[in-house]
Amino acid sequence: MVPGSKNQYLYEHKKTGFFNFSVAASGKKGKQTKEVKAESYGIVTDLPIVRINTPDSVKVNSKNWIHKVRELDYATLSISNAGEHNVTNLKTDIKGRGNSTWSHHPKKPYSINLRKKHNLLGMPAHKKWAFLANHSDKSLIRNKFSYELGQKIFTDVQWTPKSKLVELVLNGEYLGVYQLIERIKVHEDRVDIDIENGDFLLEVDTRLSSEFNFISPKEVKFNFRFPKTMDSTTFDSLKSTVEHLESLLYAKNFTDPDSGYKPHFDINSFVDWYIICEFVKNNDATFYSSVYMYYRNNEEKMYMAPLWDFDLIAGNAKYNNNDIPDVFYIKKSRWIVQLFKDPDFELAVKQRWQEKKDDLLAAVNSIKQTGKDMKQTAANNFYRWPILGKEIWPNPTWPDTYEEEIDQLYDFLKARYEWMDGEMTISD
Repeated sequence: MVPGSKNQYLYEHKKTGFFNFSVAASGKKGKQTKEVKAESYGIVTDLPIVRINTPDSVKVNSKNWIHKVRELDYATLSISNAGEHNVTNLKTDIKGRGNSTWSHHPKKPYSINLRKKHNLLGMPAHKKWAFLANHSDKSLIRNKFSYELGQKIFTDVQWTPKSKLVELVLNGEYLGVYQLIERIKVHEDRVDIDIENGDFLLEVDTRLSSEFNFISPKEVKFNFRFPKTMDSTTFDSLKSTVEHLESLLYAKNFTDPDSGYKPHFDINSFVDWYIICEFVKNNDATFYSSVYMYYRNNEEKMYMAPLWDFDLIAGNAKYNNNDIPDVFYIKKSRWIVQLFKDPDFELAVKQRWQEKKDDLLAAVNSIKQTGKDMKQTAANNFYRWPILGKEIWPNPTWPDTYEEEIDQLYDFLKARYEWMDGEMTISD
């Protein structure tokens, strides 16, 4: 009991930094009158703590917005342990998100739409954000590591989502370590294009999940993400633009500097996107899903960006030989395989690797320190979700400790780096 207090108690858990508790209030005769739950879990962490409360604690158990679709009141969002970026009771809509991450795992990802835009944790102000669960990634940092490659090293990928690791509490229940991240939206601080001027944002997604989608002559499954709505004339026009670009890429004279693909592809963004995705061996980046590109109509040029969805990288999937570090992977993908038939593109990739390889190696070497810094928060997460040493889809292996998970990530990327460095030599 805390000295001088009649209703506060100290509690220390030896295995983790979070706990919950309840207080039973009794009458004079010792009869319990009510049980009062704590406002939320106590959490010992260096990370910001995000607390979201839905109206009447309604469950977020579907991919329907609780306010916009289910017609309930807004939820509230508060952030503590973040210094000057603490906030209280921001109104927000919330829903589940994701494909396999939503359907396969108990730790669910979420999307939020703030009622008014806000610069959460110092990131540029916006309404639309996501909380990535990273449940299959027991290192908890594969997405973080990959996005930082785009933000700090291979910066010709024009926009990479900013993110922060946080501890998430939903309706008083501690849910673990999440990644608060900017969602992919058209905005001057995100994908900076002008939809009214004929610009558009595409995702290659084999699920054909967008209302406006098509399969190109080379069997690439394109989905228009922005604009979200369009008439048939606009759809046909934008589709024709993409198919024209593809025809230039696959033409007999495709390497011609004037009549080939080069005037209409932003080579620098394609190079940086390729190196990042190839280096981390991103399973989805084989033109399967989460491959984004956007077109600027006034330039008549396609850009490869933004990066998205890196939780299954670096040997973290048991299919498609994802756990083998010494083989090219993305290089075999549609469009990419054709780009590599151009000696100029292959040379540009090798030159960029040589330019940035020291920075890349430094990023790899920082992984173990990041793991040490994450020790407390990882303990919180894996006490809530005791999955260390257990098979979680689609992990090929499942080490018993968090330290071993970090070592496994480091070992894969170090081996991948050494192999790719040997493949990126430039002949005289």
